[in-house]
Amino acid sequence: MSEETKYTDPTGLDKVDYDKSQVSPEVKKHVKNVRTKMYGRHVRESIARAIEFIDLTAQSALNFAKKAFDKSEDTENRLDNQIQDLTSDSEIIDFRYSKMLKKSFNILKDRGDFWDEQFAKLGVDITFFGASTLLDDNTFAIQAAIDYAKLNGFSKILIPEGIFKVKGNNLTILLKSGISIWGVSKRKSVIKISEETGDWGYLFIGGQNEVLEDVTFRRLTLDCNIKNPVTKTERWQNSNRVLINFGEAKRCYVEKCHIISNGIWGIRGFVSGGGINACTFEFYPPTYEKASFDLSTIWMGGEFNRITNNYLIGHWGEDFIPETAIETQGHYSDYSNNIVKGYKVGLIESSNTGFDNPLAPFKKYGAISNIISQNTFEVMVGGITLWAMHTTHEAIIDSLRIFGNNIKILEGNNIKSRYRYGIGVFKATPQTGAIHDGIQLGKLLNMQISDNIFEFEKRVIDLSLTYADACIRLDTEFEIEGTLIANNKFYNSGGFGIYLNANLDKVLNPLKQFVKNTSIFGNDFLECRIPIRINTGVKRTKISGNTYRQQIEYSNLRDNMLVTIEAYPQDTDDTSIFDFRNDSIQSSIEYHRPFYPEYEIPVSISKYSWDLDAILGKNEPGEVVVQGQTQRPKIVQPKNFVLDKNNVRKAATNGIQSTLGMPKTVSGQDVKIVDVVDEVFLKVTDALDFRPSQSIVIQKNDNSFGVVTILAIYKNYLFVASASSIANAKKGSVVNYYDDNLGIIA
Repeated sequence: MSEETKYTDPTGLDKVDYDKSQVSPEVKKHVKNVRTKMYGRHVRESIARAIEFIDLTAQSALNFAKKAFDKSEDTENRLDNQIQDLTSDSEIIDFRYSKMLKKSFNILKDRGDFWDEQFAKLGVDITFFGASTLLDDNTFAIQAAIDYAKLNGFSKILIPEGIFKVKGNNLTILLKSGISIWGVSKRKSVIKISEETGDWGYLFIGGQNEVLEDVTFRRLTLDCNIKNPVTKTERWQNSNRVLINFGEAKRCYVEKCHIISNGIWGIRGFVSGGGINACTFEFYPPTYEKASFDLSTIWMGGEFNRITNNYLIGHWGEDFIPETAIETQGHYSDYSNNIVKGYKVGLIESSNTGFDNPLAPFKKYGAISNIISQNTFEVMVGGITLWAMHTTHEAIIDSLRIFGNNIKILEGNNIKSRYRYGIGVFKATPQTGAIHDGIQLGKLLNMQISDNIFEFEKRVIDLSLTYADACIRLDTEFEIEGTLIANNKFYNSGGFGIYLNANLDKVLNPLKQFVKNTSIFGNDFLECRIPIRINTGVKRTKISGNTYRQQIEYSNLRDNMLVTIEAYPQDTDDTSIFDFRNDSIQSSIEYHRPFYPEYEIPVSISKYSWDLDAILGKNEPGEVVVQGQTQRPKIVQPKNFVLDKNNVRKAATNGIQSTLGMPKTVSGQDVKIVDVVDEVFLKVTDALDFRPSQSIVIQKNDNSFGVVTILAIYKNYLFVASASSIANAKKGSVVNYYDDNLGIIA
């Protein structure tokens, strides 16, 4: 042995825990020999004989067991034969016992009820009622299966593998509470509109004048059949082509289905506690020419619903782009992790009006505490539309959270007269006469828009306020208050990153409602022509910690980021109370200094002046500037003072920024005018010493002088505030700072 055995356990053996009297005499004899024989060969032989004896005993036991089993089986067969020859009661008594369950039921009915429940869970196959893939119309068979399941306690009908056609009509198949429709596979079990149907209304529709409950569509395809010729589309009539309309419902779901539609809605329902999950939707243009109408592939109102993990794709026609992928109403719902491609609009969030739930009305109108998160929208016009849709009651969209979405507006928009947006607000059009286009009395309160990515595939320049692109466009006739816009990324907008506006038209906004208490924090604006535009009716806006960036040089001067924050004229109380500070500007372009509201600017320069209560980055009224202490020229605002080398206190008197010193080139030469590019761009020899908000003096062709306020610098171009001020600027003349003569203060 390579390793010596060590006997280190000094304790004795455990007490015997079996009855020695039950050991057979033969085994006792072999055990005694093992314990008492002196010589090892005798001990080993005793152990061997004991093992042989145990083996013989085991073989004998096995043979006995086999004979017992054979006899038992023979007895069971004989008993079965005897039961067959006895009365029917004896056989029924025996049937109470289930060999599979290994239990006996008290009465035969209990066993029957048990298996009825199991079969009910399996469902009713539509082929039991005559459904066939060879038929052009399986409507009767499907309806018969639903009716039979309802009457006999089943919970679902089953659609086997295959394509089962139906001829649609206004109300094709009526759903029943508690009866679900299941297929075997998302792509293999198909219910399809027949090619010869023509115009049709609803394929599956919920109970009429009653609330539908506990219905689920799962693992099947519903196909509108794009080859079926239709002639018109009516929203509420006989040609709206809706595959599922739950109506007013509770706990109704569509899961793991494939929906192919070309009508007003693919799925519609006003549901409480339901959802649409893990489905694929395809929308195709209708077959008739110049088809155009409002639609949404999914329309779901109600509360406590989930629309999650779906994929929706809109296929285009020559003159047709699908309108909306998802439209929602109601409260406490979650719309997350969906992918939408090819539609005009990704999702519309609107408020409950009460029109769709008369049987079980909610206590509250509006939309409360909904979530729109982690979705991908690649669309043509807008990612998310907010619509506080109400004209007869107060409707409030409250505590809406929009976060983690990726919104991309695609190139190729051939839709005329519509601005594009990542998140926007529905605009009423009163001339349509529709009730939802009347005066908007709703509100949008306490909204959070955070951690989203907004991108325009193509940077389209539009200088108008009405049609310019915007990543977020809160342009409204109703009140918006308490919005937080934080930590978003805005990319490639040729219009605005964020646009805030309340239309103060007395007809559309008779209550004069405003956009109020907006906070814009920590956002990243990249390649946005104007990152933030604040228009009319905007009060109490805080903007801080944002970054405004440009990395690409645009040959057209106006296409560059010349202004970071632009506002409506501050000569009324309609737009007031700003707090701008701690933002940063980053550019890879030399001498690129966009306007940022660091200083108070004269009211005459309307879009860049602020109300008296504004908090600006470097606006410090009463500041004293000591002449000669700065290496570069120093801007002196109105209300501030200069202490000259003789300790004489001086101040600007005309309400215009003044600057100490003279602008110079890199080589120390005077700065001269090279060219007047157009009414707002002036080219100089070197823009090193110029900053936004400075006022300069230029010489005109008639040798008179004028004062011009600089808004931005781009390379050696000065972007000025007033078009008329540089029209006759004299080329080759020297440019100086405006100093207001810095009148002596007594």
